[in-house]
Amino acid sequence: MQQEVKHRKCTHCDYQTTYKSIMDRHINSVHFGKKSHKCTLCDYQTARKYYLTDHMNCKHLGIRKYKCNQCDYQAAQKGAFTKHINSVHFSMKEHK
Repeated sequence: MQQEVKHRKCTHCDYQTTYKSIMDRHINSVHFGKKSHKCTLCDYQTARKYYLTDHMNCKHLGIRKYKCNQCDYQAAQKGAFTKHINSVHFSMKEHK
């Protein structure tokens, strides 16, 4: 017999999850603005450890893991890299 999955609903918005720890993190970061991960080199703060690691790599270590193969552009975040490709290289092809 399968155990029924318990869905936890946020009391402040429509967010749902099955894990109490994730709900606690959601409420603390989204609704109470708690940012428990702090950069030791500047004033940056975030609710997620991953974002702090990304910040450290980009801002303080100069690591850019996304490199354009059509020009010298480099980005730390995938979203910025995708935006570059779409706005610079795809728009250039359309105008040729």
